[in-house]
Amino acid sequence: GCGGVYPLAATLTAESTPNELERGKLVALTFSTQGPGFLSVPLLTWLITSQMSDTPDKMNMAWRLILGLGCVPGVIVVA
Repeated sequence: GCGGVYPLAATLTAESTPNELERGKLVALTFSTQGPGFLSVPLLTWLITSQMSDTPDKMNMAWRLILGLGCVPGVIVVA
């Protein structure tokens, strides 16, 4: 679940940074970007569902759009 990602992100960042002087900065950056991410996901979901809640077909499309947008960060990391 999401609970394992929190310590894993810091560990992965710390171990994959070749420069010891930059390690602390990158770990702090890793943690500092989680807050905006935790805030932006529900806001974006609220915006999409509030605009597309007229009919069941639009809600189905909203669900697919939200799910697809959730895949974007993973695709960026892998690519």
